[in-house]
Amino acid sequence: MFALLTFIPWYAYNYDMDEKTFYKEFGSLIKNLRNRSQQKLTQAELSKRVGLSRTSVTNIEAGRQKVALHSLYDFASALGVKPSELLPDTDRLRRLIKINEELSKLDKNLNTDLNNEGKEWISKFLNLNSLNSGGDDDVTKSRKKGEGNL
Repeated sequence: MFALLTFIPWYAYNYDMDEKTFYKEFGSLIKNLRNRSQQKLTQAELSKRVGLSRTSVTNIEAGRQKVALHSLYDFASALGVKPSELLPDTDRLRRLIKINEELSKLDKNLNTDLNNEGKEWISKFLNLNSLNSGGDDDVTKSRKKGEGNL
């Protein structure tokens, strides 16, 4: 019965936003694992292990390039993790989608087009307030180091 109560029908999702957010999170997970792996792989080294160009790895990490399902296993093997560890957390994705929706509303309410830098700053600010789940993001890390203020 619990599964029936938590089931969200396919038509309830905004696929464009989900897809964009999903691939950004997927890329972020790959980048973090690549940098934290025992070998501290470079993008070039990872690209050789998964059979893609370094540019593709760069674009995947930035969320600009989609990945074939079978590549999930290649990345997992290259990074020494289970494929499931490369999949973004659904609760975090939902929160990120909500933040993106709020940014879109804010953009419309301001009756102006925010530039990417402004949107990124607002996103980081909202991230600090609603996503901080124990792990520090870049803004928090720089504040702890005394490198900048919002």
